[in-house]
Amino acid sequence: MTKRIKDRSGSGSVPPKGDGESPAHDRLAEIAALIEADDPSDEGLPVTSSPSLAVGAFDAAEGATKTDGAPSAAPVASPGPSSALGTGLRKDDVVWPWGFAMRADGLYWAPPTTPQESQRISAPFEVRGLGRSEDGEHWCTVIRFADPDGGSHDIVIGHADLAGDGAEVRRRCSDGGLWISTARGARERFAAALAGCSTGRRVLLASRLGWHQAGDLFVLPDGSIRLDGRDAVHFEGARGTHFGQSGALDSWKQEVAALAVGQDRLLLSLGVSLSGPVLAPLGLDGGGVHLFGSSSVGKTSALLMGGSVWGGGGPLGFGQLWRITANAQEGIAAAHNDCLLALDEVGTCPPAELEAASYVLAGGQGKARMRSDATLKPRQRWRIAILSTGEVTLRSRIAEGRAQVRGKAGQEARIIDLPADAEKGFGLFDHAGPDGDPASLSKRIKGATSKHYGTAGPAFIRAFLEDREPATKALVGLLAKFKREHVPQSADGQVGRVAERFAVAAAAGELAISFGVLPFDAGAMEGACGRLLAVWIKRRGGVGSSEAREAVSNVRRFLQAHHMARFARDDRDESWRAQNLAGSKTAAGEDQVFYFFDSGWAEAIGGIDPRTAADALAAAGFLIRGSDGRRKCQRRVNGVLQRVYGVKATIFEGEEDA
Repeated sequence: MTKRIKDRSGSGSVPPKGDGESPAHDRLAEIAALIEADDPSDEGLPVTSSPSLAVGAFDAAEGATKTDGAPSAAPVASPGPSSALGTGLRKDDVVWPWGFAMRADGLYWAPPTTPQESQRISAPFEVRGLGRSEDGEHWCTVIRFADPDGGSHDIVIGHADLAGDGAEVRRRCSDGGLWISTARGARERFAAALAGCSTGRRVLLASRLGWHQAGDLFVLPDGSIRLDGRDAVHFEGARGTHFGQSGALDSWKQEVAALAVGQDRLLLSLGVSLSGPVLAPLGLDGGGVHLFGSSSVGKTSALLMGGSVWGGGGPLGFGQLWRITANAQEGIAAAHNDCLLALDEVGTCPPAELEAASYVLAGGQGKARMRSDATLKPRQRWRIAILSTGEVTLRSRIAEGRAQVRGKAGQEARIIDLPADAEKGFGLFDHAGPDGDPASLSKRIKGATSKHYGTAGPAFIRAFLEDREPATKALVGLLAKFKREHVPQSADGQVGRVAERFAVAAAAGELAISFGVLPFDAGAMEGACGRLLAVWIKRRGGVGSSEAREAVSNVRRFLQAHHMARFARDDRDESWRAQNLAGSKTAAGEDQVFYFFDSGWAEAIGGIDPRTAADALAAAGFLIRGSDGRRKCQRRVNGVLQRVYGVKATIFEGEEDA
C-alpha cells in the first residue's frame, strides 16, 4: 500500500489534499462498500451504546473546562488572518507600548524624545501571542525564549500577575533562564512592556490532552495536530508522562510492530492503544483490557508494544505501575485523555483502593469540588483506553481480604479480565517468533520498544483528521460488522458490552492498517480480536446472564463451606448445636435437600436479587419450587410451618467457574 502520511513528525498541520484521493481514501471506500454489501442491520444485538458521527460526539471531552450543571459554551472562534478581536492588528503583528522596542539583543526602553535614557531591560524573547482557554477566559501573554544552553522555554504570564509589581513574573522568567536587568527602573519597565504589548497572534491554552475545538485539534504534550493553521497551542497539563518520540514511523513498523504478526495478544495491545482517539468520535466510554497470568508468561511484552504507539523511555516504556494514590488517579487519567493508559502489576495497588481506581479511570470524570467562594470547580473529565497487566484478575485482586465479593458486571465490562497465556506453549505468544524462542522474542520487543516509539499515534491522528468523515463512518461500520460476526444474537448484555471493547480495538486497528500506520494485512486485527473475544466467552462459561451463573456459584460455595455447621436436620432437634443457623436439611443421601431461611438465602446469594437468584437455580435444575409453582416451598421446621428456599444437594456436582 502506498503511504499517505506525508508528515510523520509529532506536531504540525495536516498537508492539504491534492486533486486526487489517497490510496487510504480508496481503502476507506472499499471498507464502506464491503460493510454495506454485508448485512447492514444491527437489530437485535446486545449492545448498549450508539456511536454518533456528529461533531457533538466530541462535546463530552470539551466539557472538561465547564462547571457541572452549566451549559457547555461553543468553541471560541479564532480571529481571522487580518484582524484580532477588532484591534485592527494583522495576525502576526506585535506592537510594543510607546518607548519600548525589541531588538536583536533584547528588549529596550528607548523613548524617541530622550534617546540618552535608552536601557536594555532583558534578553530577547518572542511573543507567541495572547492566550486564553477554550471558554474565552484566563487571558494571558505567552512568551518564548532560549536559556543560556539554547533550550526553549514557554512562559504563560497571566494579565492579573502584571497588575502588581510583577515580581512573580520576573521570578518565573529568570528561573527559566531569561536575563532581566536589575538596574533601577528595569524591573518595572519589564512588567509595563508586557502589560502594554498588543498582538494579533492567539494561543489556545490547553489543560488536557486529546481532542479540542469539536474535533479539529488534537493536543499532545510535545505538539498539536490540526487541520489548519489557526491558533498556536500551549499545553498546560501534567507533563510527568512518557509521551515522546524516538526513531521514525517506518523503523517502528519494521522493528516493533512487525513482531506482532500472528500474535493475537500483541495485536490486541496495539488495537487497544489506537482505540483511545476514536472513543470520542464514536461516542464511547473509556475502558480496556487486563491481561493476567504468571510473571513468566510475557505480559510486559504486550504492555511495551501497546505503549510504544504513544511514547516510551521509562522503566516500563510508556507504562507505569498500578501503584497510584487516590489523589493522583484523576490527574493521571486526565494526562492520558483520548490516548492510552498502560498500567503494570495490579498487585502493587492495595485491594481496598483498586475497585475505586478502576471505576475512576474508566468512568471518565473526577470528583466535584468547591472553590473557596463556594462555587463549583470544573470537574475533570477524560476518555482513555486502558491496557493493564497483573498476576491475578482485577476481580480476584479486589476480592482479596474479603469473605465474599460479588463481582460487578459494569466494572468487569469496562476493564476486561483476559488470560495472558495463549496456551500454545509459548506463554503470551501464539508462536515463538523469528528466532524460534519466546524468551528471545520478549527481549527483542523490549529492546526495539526502547529505541522506536511514539510515532504511530500521531501518524494515526493526522491520517484520521485528513479523512475524518469517511474514517468515522468506516469505524462505525467495522464495529457493526464485528458484532454481527462475533457476538451471538442470544448474548447477555454484559457480553455485548465486552464485545464492544474488542470491536473498537479491532476497528481502530483495521483503520490504522488502511492508513499505512500498521504493517499488517487487512483483517488481521479483526481476526485477533474476534478470537480473543471467543477466549473470554469460553472462560466466562458462555453468553448467558452473568448474574444467573454467579447466583448458582455463590450458593454452591456457601453450601460447601457451611452445609455441616449451619443447617440443622429437620427430623431432629439439632438447632441448639448450630451457630448462626442458615436453614435446615434432610438426611444425607441422593435426595438430600437444603432449606434456606430468608436470612441464610440473602447471605448465600451475595447481594443478588433473591428472586433472580431463585430463578437462576430453578433454570439450572437445583431449586425445589412450591406446590403452587412459587419460588419458595413450605416446610415444617421445629414444628413451625415456614416458606423456605429448597436447594437440591445435586448442586455440589456442578462445575465451578474458572
